Amino acid sequence: MTLEIFARDYVPLIQASVMTLGLLSIAALWYQIRESRKWNKLNSPSLFIDVERSGRLHSALRREFDRISVSYKEYISDGNVKKILNDPDARSTADALLNDLENLGAAVSMGTIDENAAYAVHSARVARLHKIFKEYINAIREEYEDPEVFIELEKIALRWELVHEKRVQENKKNIEKMQEKIREKQGARKIIGK
Repeated sequence: MTLEIFARDYVPLIQASVMTLGLLSIAALWYQIRESRKWNKLNSPSLFIDVERSGRLHSALRREFDRISVSYKEYISDGNVKKILNDPDARSTADALLNDLENLGAAVSMGTIDENAAYAVHSARVARLHKIFKEYINAIREEYEDPEVFIELEKIALRWELVHEKRVQENKKNIEKMQEKIREKQGARKIIGK
């Protein structure tokens, strides 16, 4: 086999094979990047919310609120807001907890965190704490003359409350449909005599 025959018959085949492998490598790289982005979005809530730190903050807040006779499980009244604002330890602990939730809200709003994953993990806590601290947040906004203090927390809390209400309604409808199907089957069995 001469060099001329090799160049004419085999080199184009080798080139086509190398190009095909290159294209397949690019496609595989694109797929890996896409999957990595999905995984990072799902994994990123753990980067923004340190579960252990959050647990410590909740415990510290309970202790601080018990110390100043403020209920942690109820909405904070105007009188209790003043107690918290006047106590540096209670205030710093409350602010730290709310700042964590604000960071979560900002990450969700920026698209850094997958909202569905964050909703599944944090929605109940975010909505509950937003309701509990609503008056406190308003007082902080007035104090700093800034209506956007904890705004990301408020946005996701309100959005997730709407999602929750919608899901509750959908679940009720689905349950009613299932119950109707069961009644229909039971009625059909009575008619047949089984």
